[in-house]
Amino acid sequence: MSVPVRTILLIENDAEDARRIQDALLDDAPSSRRATYVVLHDTRLERGLERLATGDIDLVLLDLTLPDADGLEALARLREQSQNVPVVVLVAADDPAAEDQALQAGAQDVLSKLEIDARALRRSIRYAFERCQTQAELLRLSIIDSMTGLYNRRGFLTLGGQYLHRVNRSGGAYFAVTVNLDGLEDINETFGRASGDDAIRLAAEILKHTFRASDILARLDGDEFVVLVTDVRADAEQIIQRRLELWLEQANALPNRAYELTLRVGIARGDHEEDDGSLEALIARARHDRDAISAAQCDMRA
Repeated sequence: MSVPVRTILLIENDAEDARRIQDALLDDAPSSRRATYVVLHDTRLERGLERLATGDIDLVLLDLTLPDADGLEALARLREQSQNVPVVVLVAADDPAAEDQALQAGAQDVLSKLEIDARALRRSIRYAFERCQTQAELLRLSIIDSMTGLYNRRGFLTLGGQYLHRVNRSGGAYFAVTVNLDGLEDINETFGRASGDDAIRLAAEILKHTFRASDILARLDGDEFVVLVTDVRADAEQIIQRRLELWLEQANALPNRAYELTLRVGIARGDHEEDDGSLEALIARARHDRDAISAAQCDMRA
């Protein structure tokens, strides 16, 4: 079995502390069952964030006294850019209050520089990986709709809100698509609730095939779905409509279908001024557009 190699990003301004940390990591020769480390070192947060953006970093060792970010500001900015990379915060001395604040702000562990040696560092890094994996699994369970595998309302608002926060600062085009499965109540009453559940799952599969992996798909409630389409091109709406019609037609052509799926669709392009950065406002505009489309008898039917 090969030894795992972890890329550690050390963001530390003090040259002596940085040397001690690197020596402790690199001098602790791994056994055949223990990870080995590649250590990258930066003295400023901005440079560290640039490295983190490459996606090649497995864990960050973060000092909280940096020249371009002091205290928990550094951790907040790092967490804003990446939620998935575990972070071990380095503090000058034992400070329970500071440790609690760092953990609440998103660090997986806190290590006093007075305790740094090969054993303590390896233990802290291992714990940070384990805690990050546990937190990720708990988060996944709390934001996923169990019936469809799409995000639920909480997941959509969380991830969609993070995306809008970034795009409202950097610019970029996006829009929301609301999709309603028409006639769900009739399907439940005529064919039973199990058939209604199957119809919901089938509608979810249609959306998964229609949209990209980078788009954020969710089942908001009952028969309503929503998609946040990111990084859109000029003809994205027409492409989505054609793909949705195609997959809906194929779904309704499946053998032994007792009912026909009908989807009502509304689309609202992102508008920083009208929505004021609110995902709920964007969804509301898409719902309004969906109702107008329905009134004009432009429902997407096979």
